[in-house]
Amino acid sequence: MGKKNLVLSLLLLGGALLFDGAVFASSQGPRGDTTMESKGSYRKQLLLEYRSLATGTSEAPLRELREGDDAAALAKGKHKTALVLHALRRLAGEEAFSRLSGADRATLSSRSWDELRARSEKELGRDLGWFFRQWVDGQGLPDLRAENASVRRYGSRFELSFDLVQKGGTYTLDIPVAISFFGKAVKREVLRLDVEKKHIALVVDEEPKRVVIDPEYDVPRKLTDAEVPPLLATLLSEGKPLVVTAATGTGIYGGAIEGWKRQGLEARQPGTIKDGELKSTSLLVFGADNPVVERLYGEVEPGQGSLTLRAKKNPWNSGKVVVIVEARTAQAAADAVAAVADHGMCSSLSIDGKGQATQKTEESEEGIALELREETGAIDLSALTTLSRVIEGLSWKKIVYVGEYHDRFAHHNVQLQIIRGLHRKDPKLAVGMEMFQRPFQKTLDEYVSGSIDEREFLVRAEYFKRWNFDYNLYKPLLDFARAEKIPVVALNLRKEITDKVSKTGMDSLSEEERKDVPAQMDFSDTEYRDRLLQVFSQHRGSADRNFDFFYQAQLLWDEGMARSIDDYLRKNPDQRMVVLAGQGHLLYGSGIPKRTFRRNHADYATVLSDSEVEPGIADYVLFPQALDGLTAPKIMANLREDGARVSIAGLPDGSVSKKAGIQVGDVVVSLDNVPVRSVDDIKIALLYKKPDDTVRIKVVRNRFLLGDTEREFLVTLQ
Repeated sequence: MGKKNLVLSLLLLGGALLFDGAVFASSQGPRGDTTMESKGSYRKQLLLEYRSLATGTSEAPLRELREGDDAAALAKGKHKTALVLHALRRLAGEEAFSRLSGADRATLSSRSWDELRARSEKELGRDLGWFFRQWVDGQGLPDLRAENASVRRYGSRFELSFDLVQKGGTYTLDIPVAISFFGKAVKREVLRLDVEKKHIALVVDEEPKRVVIDPEYDVPRKLTDAEVPPLLATLLSEGKPLVVTAATGTGIYGGAIEGWKRQGLEARQPGTIKDGELKSTSLLVFGADNPVVERLYGEVEPGQGSLTLRAKKNPWNSGKVVVIVEARTAQAAADAVAAVADHGMCSSLSIDGKGQATQKTEESEEGIALELREETGAIDLSALTTLSRVIEGLSWKKIVYVGEYHDRFAHHNVQLQIIRGLHRKDPKLAVGMEMFQRPFQKTLDEYVSGSIDEREFLVRAEYFKRWNFDYNLYKPLLDFARAEKIPVVALNLRKEITDKVSKTGMDSLSEEERKDVPAQMDFSDTEYRDRLLQVFSQHRGSADRNFDFFYQAQLLWDEGMARSIDDYLRKNPDQRMVVLAGQGHLLYGSGIPKRTFRRNHADYATVLSDSEVEPGIADYVLFPQALDGLTAPKIMANLREDGARVSIAGLPDGSVSKKAGIQVGDVVVSLDNVPVRSVDDIKIALLYKKPDDTVRIKVVRNRFLLGDTEREFLVTLQ
């Protein structure tokens, strides 16, 4: 077959899709008329198939395709031809295009691209060189994005603005846009984009809710990640996905693994795969109980058929997929190779014992969607209630999460009221606290039981080293627990682990440190990730830090606390728990609550204080009256601990220690005649003092040439 004949074949194939109506419809209305939804759905299917075809190979322009090109390239050519012909149809208009193509498809198939251009220019009376150069002579498809959307008042109207961006090449595109409002109205526009970036400003009469760029897939373009559902076929287009053997070894999957290895793929055991590798590639994973599945998704429901394949988006890289294979027999496992090839354009495939296949495809965005405004929320004030009634509603829950801003006495007072109220109703209650770390559980137990006093407890629990908030904020809670012998559960992982991960990532953990890491880690909550990214971006110095490491540390924190809650309740099934944690770990249930529920499916409720009121943010939002509280006084000095020596590292302006005569570099020996060997010794001593109390601080001062001298100062606490 010659070059020209190949071009004609592509035109014939693309034209067949176009003129059979398949480009425009995969289904018809009751009278056979095509719906706009079905038009876009079929074109999206073409783009999905185009995307899934052997992306690892370079793509030749349509004009350069030859008979010897591989099947994937020719299939891509067919799909692109159909999409380009649709673009030509939009450019020419229905009537002109009908005359241009003629009633007979064969008429189109008898022309080359140049002949098609000549006839098109004659029909339309204008130069179309730009059109054929970008679509026929160019490689690939444009990469279109929409960014920086905003809405503002524009007199009595509204101005909607956003940026249209082309990445990796500039095309001339006529882009349909659909603007929806809070009523049922939809406004449609067509925008010309012929530069790399263009700022769009549209004035509309009503408040816009949402704008969708190219909602019906009229523009031949690359799909965004949000528009692409996880597909089995993505695994094949990866080129070299990584095969992960089952948790218990090869077993019934041995033959299947060998089959994939013959395809040139590498097979690895789950424990050998680093977190960085999980992000960089697509994965073929054998077994729903695979440790890699637990590291990425926490857990997934087991499949029901003799063979189940599920494609899930890789939560660390939305452009990659994880395909999970489950089989009942070795033969079913071996069939997975062919099943992926034959049923690739779906998200999940289940084949029963009779060979009947069930396919499903996850939903994805239709068009490039920008959410602009949410409908104004409202609260029915007649539904306002009191804390005592809230406690009544909480009394039936297995787990009650009560959030806090760590430095607010009012929030801790609410927590204590809830604990008291629930304990009165049922004394089989435990309290889980974010503020304490798992290695110090024995110390907590001994303090609650009364076998050690508060000073020893604070030293052994390393409270002041591991939690930066005044102990007086939590003291009433722990006093009540001690008085009533309510178990207090240390929820958090060791600070050394989360700190290390936040700086250098989970791959940097040693084998010994990994023993403390929960096996289940669900990274698939993209809304939570987006919220954390927003928080991270607002922190000073975030540009110099790695968000992935920050995200890993946050989820390690959440999953670690969820595991601690679940561990305790499994060992004590007759008890319930009140969990005290920062509100960021509880919002929308994303942090701790849903991760605990994934483990035990126990009924729970979430209570926040002084939070925004938004759908799904919590079960209850409280607005307690502000409350002051006694905090430990200060000597107003920055302290440095080096071994068993505590020295003065700095003295701020107005420091009472500086006023008393203490200097930077002095080594603190004692406070009120109690020896000082750590910063904790000073903080514990101050915990039992009041502002304006006077303390006696003894220091050792090094004098140049004169040696050390011991001095004593009276400091009035601030």
